Amino acid sequence: MKKRTFIAVCMALSLAFSFLTSCSNVVSVKETEVVLTQEELQKLDEIQVYIDKFANKDINKGDLQELNIAIELYEALDDNCKAKLGNENIFITKYGEYNQKVASGVDTKIDEIYPMDYPSKGKIETAQSAYDALTDEQKELVTKADILANAENDYNQFLADIAIELIDAIPSEVTYENREEVFDAYQAYEKLTDEQKSLVTNGDEMSGIMETYNASCIARYNELLGSLNTVTIDSYDTIEELKSIYLSMPSETKEEVDYSALLDKDKEYTLAVAKQTFEESKISKGDILKKGTIYSSEFKSCQITTTLLPAKTSGYYWYYTAPDGFYYVDTYFYVTNVSSTIQGTDGFIDSATLYVDGVAKTVAPEFYSSSDSYIDMVTKYDGISYNSGTMVHVVFRITEAEKKDSKSIAVELVAGANTVYAIAK
Repeated sequence: MKKRTFIAVCMALSLAFSFLTSCSNVVSVKETEVVLTQEELQKLDEIQVYIDKFANKDINKGDLQELNIAIELYEALDDNCKAKLGNENIFITKYGEYNQKVASGVDTKIDEIYPMDYPSKGKIETAQSAYDALTDEQKELVTKADILANAENDYNQFLADIAIELIDAIPSEVTYENREEVFDAYQAYEKLTDEQKSLVTNGDEMSGIMETYNASCIARYNELLGSLNTVTIDSYDTIEELKSIYLSMPSETKEEVDYSALLDKDKEYTLAVAKQTFEESKISKGDILKKGTIYSSEFKSCQITTTLLPAKTSGYYWYYTAPDGFYYVDTYFYVTNVSSTIQGTDGFIDSATLYVDGVAKTVAPEFYSSSDSYIDMVTKYDGISYNSGTMVHVVFRITEAEKKDSKSIAVELVAGANTVYAIAK
């Protein structure tokens, strides 16, 4: 009896325990189950759009406005909604990634400043502008801000070191012959700011160097100028040295020498060279006028002096459309001492031949002359300085096909019987 009673009690206890356990499970489920309102579900749907958009996106500046909206929407959610989203603000994480990317970009710009050279100045300004545009939070993420802060000092020292080296390269005994070394050092030093000059350890030497150098340049300049009483084609080296000395002088020193006298001597030299060139380029009967050479001749019957000018753009010839659809190949002479149209060109040219791809073309040349406005047009086309006078033309007609096919065109002129040795004056 006692045994049966014990078994019954055990069974009753077991059933009671099972019942209590079952009740406990029901209560647990009810405690973790969250029921959202329709309004909360709508908010979740709204923010889910932004989650889908930004979850795997590399954030750029153009995304920030929408990202800020998403952050505000998330912060406005109640705890139940946030729990549904896992309590993780993905938008704050994305904003942090963007800030890090921007800060890393500034670090890259700072790296590009070095090694220090002349372009580093612009790179410093670029990096500084990028850094200044950051928010305080982004600036905290820049790892090389201290390097940027010192970059301007490094650049100043870089310029100062160049000046130091150039000053050291100047010989102890300074004369006008050291103008290249002195000019380079002077230019490098004078371009510095006062702050940069203070870093030039030998900068105090420049004053004495320039005083000695200027005195030597002035003395040599006056000596050379005085030696040019008569200017010839052999005066080239003297004139070039004068120019070199003058250009190497500081502005205040240039005012102490007669530069206008040098300009006059340079003009005399140019005329001397031109005269000799004409003397070496005389033509007479039977001479072939070569491309690229300037000649001088006198037309005896009219007593006019002419110069053959090769066209810079196309040899001796110049294309333009003839009235009948053909094209002219125009070779012209520039008459310098008459201002009216020349009447007649007979005898000026003994013969004229046109070559197309090396083959002589049987076509008679035409002769005419023009003055003033026409010369202006022609000379400007070929880049030749224009002076009032008359142009004598020897022209051939070619077909449009010959022009369009880019065939080789050459003109050979032979001086006429009425030409003599002469110099254009």
